[in-house]
Amino acid sequence: MSDTPLDIARKAAGGKNVDLAKLLGITESAVSQWKTVPPDRAIELEQKTEGRVTRYDLRPDYFGLAPKRTRRVAA
Repeated sequence: MSDTPLDIARKAAGGKNVDLAKLLGITESAVSQWKTVPPDRAIELEQKTEGRVTRYDLRPDYFGLAPKRTRRVAA
């Protein structure tokens, strides 16, 4: 069974709702009420985890697929 986006967010923060709440500066109760990660929190998580988890991982239904990174070659 694969992780849900909310499971991914929890793991990125430390593994538990309380860890996720502390990272975001909100209550554990607020996190426990989420069915999905709110879009603004997905962006915040991306920033606070330095990209270890992205908004695209957490809310592909909202942000779509992650953009492909292009590799620049020095001329």
